[in-house]
Amino acid sequence: MASREVPLYAYEKPDGPADRNRHPRPPTVTPHAPASLVVPPGLPAAATAARLVALQRAAGNTAIARLLGGSGPAERATDRATPDRPLAVQRANSYTDEAATISHYEPKIPTNSAPYHARDLVVRRPRQVAGTVSPTGTKGRPDAPAPWAMVQLAEAYRAARINAEQTSGKHYPHISVGDVWRDLLAGAGADRGHIMGLELGGDDISENIVPQWSFNQQSGPWRKHEKALRASKGATVEFTVNYASDQGSWRKAIIPRSIEYSVVGGPVTTWENAPDDNDLFRSGASPDDHNKALFEFVRTQAPPGTVCTEAKMDEYAFKALADAMARHQDHEAYVKARKANVKPVSQYDARLARITKSHIEKRKRTSLIKKLEASGRIVKKNNKYEIR
Repeated sequence: MASREVPLYAYEKPDGPADRNRHPRPPTVTPHAPASLVVPPGLPAAATAARLVALQRAAGNTAIARLLGGSGPAERATDRATPDRPLAVQRANSYTDEAATISHYEPKIPTNSAPYHARDLVVRRPRQVAGTVSPTGTKGRPDAPAPWAMVQLAEAYRAARINAEQTSGKHYPHISVGDVWRDLLAGAGADRGHIMGLELGGDDISENIVPQWSFNQQSGPWRKHEKALRASKGATVEFTVNYASDQGSWRKAIIPRSIEYSVVGGPVTTWENAPDDNDLFRSGASPDDHNKALFEFVRTQAPPGTVCTEAKMDEYAFKALADAMARHQDHEAYVKARKANVKPVSQYDARLARITKSHIEKRKRTSLIKKLEASGRIVKKNNKYEIR
């Protein structure tokens, strides 16, 4: 039975007490000038000049963010106080990102005119987050911001589009950060997931956000990991985000494959960013479709009734997973070639030959064997497996 493919897959520092005492009269604020962008009267000339440079930079950042469809530093949801949500406190967590190259991107949103097909867009994506576990309530918080990599993709695409327009004289539709999310992941069962959860003391900022499978994140394995970490109050926890590749399709470059975390000094735990049963049901696929397809491949290697050792079963699992990986790579190459108006040529055999067990870790092979055993497709007896 063929496997159905599932479609996923700061602010300016306020004046200190000394500044307020020196200038007790509040500055004048216009409806379009955030308080952080106003120079208090009476500052010395040198201080005024220095502050104006800082404010001009802040204003420039705000303007760029607005062009991308987002909000400026002074207007972030995390920096606005409301009656039921006090002004957010910027915590002393650390965020490290890294570069990745998205081979091509041609947005489908908006669709009022032909989009620009951009190539080799360099983005930044979250790599590591570290902070102190500080259990915090999350009631009343707004929606999470866009993932950092998507903010970067929108910016990189904008720069490429502007350059193309200047070169060709053509005009292409503009896209915002919100457009990028809707284009790539709307309806795909994904959420804007925090790497270090808000309830653990994480920050509600893009640098702390990656795409995660919705139900896995909300009520599945990731949620269980977060609850377990709450017990480590006061300890330092470190998260490392792993991706499929640092160059290739947006799925490989933006969507995490897994997140590893550990309380400093303790063991490392790995979470797989994979759909749970509810995610698959919502996407219209049976949770068993993928396993069935893999098992059918195993049967091409060993017909029903075959009895084999654990080592041989591991080999069957590897071959099934390698076949799926090679087919996926071939499909991505096909899509890329079509976008470039090049006749696609299958490289399945060559791709399969390059895949080794270092590409498909032992834990993945063991996980498949356990799933096949749990579904009754194989039976283990006396350290041997029988194919049903």
